[in-house]
Formats: sequence, structure tokens, C-alpha cells
Amino acid sequence: MVKTLNAFNKRRVVENKSPINAGIGINKGKVVSGNIGSKDQMDYTVIGDTVNLGARLCSYAGSKEIIISKSVAKDTDGLFNTTSLKPIMVKGKSKPITIFRVTE
Repeated sequence: MVKTLNAFNKRRVVENKSPINAGIGINKGKVVSGNIGSKDQMDYTVIGDTVNLGARLCSYAGSKEIIISKSVAKDTDGLFNTTSLKPIMVKGKSKPITIFRVTE
């Protein structure tokens, strides 16, 4: 994802556009998905604790950084190089969350 973002930014610079520097947070688990809203405003979306933690990880991630949860690290063990980071407190959780940074 970061390699693709870097390539995309190279094209943006050639076109005299500012690069995009996004952080990425990834979590996995069960979610509720479907059309949510009212008859005036209906959106297909996902909600739940899994989604909320993913959003918190995304907010925590620095520019061009991929932060993953323990569940993602467990399921991708050996596929990517990761570095264990200091657990973080996030809104909605009473205990610190174990996180990892994906490294090249």
C-alpha cells in the first residue's frame, strides 16, 4: 500500500500536485454491515467495535505508516515484517491495545 502511494505521489509531483501522505490502520473481526440510515439518507456501511478500532489505528498511524492490530498480526504472521510497538489507549477501550508497525 505504501509502495503504491509512493508511486502515485511521484506522478502527482510531476503534475505539480501536492503529494498525499496518509497513514493506514488495519484491524479484523466481526462487523455489522448493511444499509443504515433513514428513508431520506441511506448508506451501505459497516459498524461495530472492529470498525472503530480500525479507525483509531488509522488515526494513530503516521504518514506512510501501516499500523495493525494483534488480530491482524496473528493472521499474517510471516507474511510481513512487523515491529511491536508500545500498547496504546484508545477511546472506547478500558485496556491498552497491542499494536504493530508493518516494516519493509
